[in-house]
Amino acid sequence: MDSDSTPERQVAVLAVVLAVVLVPLSGVVVAQTAGNQTREAGNQTATSFVAVQGQQCTPMTAFAGNESARTFYDYRLPFPNNPYINTTGNAYGSEGLDGLQRANTSVVFLYRDTNGTANESDDTLSLVFVHGEEGDDNSTGGSASFDITGLPENGSWTVRDDDYNASDSYDVWTVEPGTTRVDWTWGDAATDGGVFSGLGANETITVQPAFNEDAVLAGQYYDGTVTGWVALSNETVNGTSVTNETALNMTEPLTITTEDCASLVDATPTETETPGGLFGDETETPTETETTSPTDTPEADDDGTETPVDIFDDETATPENESTAESD
Repeated sequence: MDSDSTPERQVAVLAVVLAVVLVPLSGVVVAQTAGNQTREAGNQTATSFVAVQGQQCTPMTAFAGNESARTFYDYRLPFPNNPYINTTGNAYGSEGLDGLQRANTSVVFLYRDTNGTANESDDTLSLVFVHGEEGDDNSTGGSASFDITGLPENGSWTVRDDDYNASDSYDVWTVEPGTTRVDWTWGDAATDGGVFSGLGANETITVQPAFNEDAVLAGQYYDGTVTGWVALSNETVNGTSVTNETALNMTEPLTITTEDCASLVDATPTETETPGGLFGDETETPTETETTSPTDTPEADDDGTETPVDIFDDETATPENESTAESD
């Protein structure tokens, strides 16, 4: 019998064959995953948006539903002809966004209206801001001023919380093509915010924030302190939708973009000067901020990725609360 036909030789040959076959198969899986990411980045829903601040870059995947962003936000005023309300009511704020509002916190996220179809190309993508928590007595109000640039000129503000014609409408909206400046102030157990609808597949939007004493309307109508600014992302873990929460620096510009993290973070200086815009003053950028979850720090899987913490298990729906106009 030839020596190559011994049992030992056959086992060795089989091991080599398996190694040669399995390595390319592993490569195919990686390539397929990368292909899926490229496909998503190019589709109209822009599921590959990221939030960038300094050297921190995190995914910002849109929440989705079969209703408009205006309905989802559910802004209520007692004025039926106001173009920004979902329905009439005395909340003077958002009665929607269940589980996404935070007391004494400003929140930013993306929302995708599926328009009742499985075809993502006809979805409507919106950028949502909400400050405070409606109906929560622990939410003590506050003030914020945002200078927002890079907005698509074919989009629009479908919700302005608050914007109505009355003597107690204190918020100031300055809307120009591609740029918006908003000065907000809100009271206890109330919200302010807004929804910009009509984002496309290739966007780079920058938000220059000013909170508390740095905000234009601070202390003029309402007291209260904003203690945090967070970006929310709708992640899927084992087929379950969970919310990932990233803490943001409250004095540093935030960029929300369809570009990739590598190119943006590498190009971000540790100190930036904010030219032009509506603020036009200089901002010093900290080197990095930390990503946090609302309960525990996400645990790392075997492959080194982080699993977002599901906060909806502990959240209850935002209580229906119709306050007086003074709780703006």
